Amino acid sequence: MASCILGLAIATSFPHSNYAAQIISVLFIFLFIPIGFLGANFFYCTEVAPTRLRVAMSSISTANHWLRNVVVAMITPTMGHSLEEIDLIFRESPSV
Repeated sequence: MASCILGLAIATSFPHSNYAAQIISVLFIFLFIPIGFLGANFFYCTEVAPTRLRVAMSSISTANHWLRNVVVAMITPTMGHSLEEIDLIFRESPSV
């Protein structure tokens, strides 16, 4: 997941006229979705767990996923800003 985000950050740092960088950024988004969104968090642990432990493992992975979402939502310093303001923050940033 981290390598997908790193690749996406690098690819989107190029000018918008760079067609190859746009294609690479789309590729990294499509790679991130199955790896980071559902596959590793929910499905993988239930596939490797024995049948008698699948329900417990699924509940632990789901709780872990939501706990991490809450932690990220609470520690990110964007509270009190609109989506447009956050977009401007990233556009006006001098570095990746």
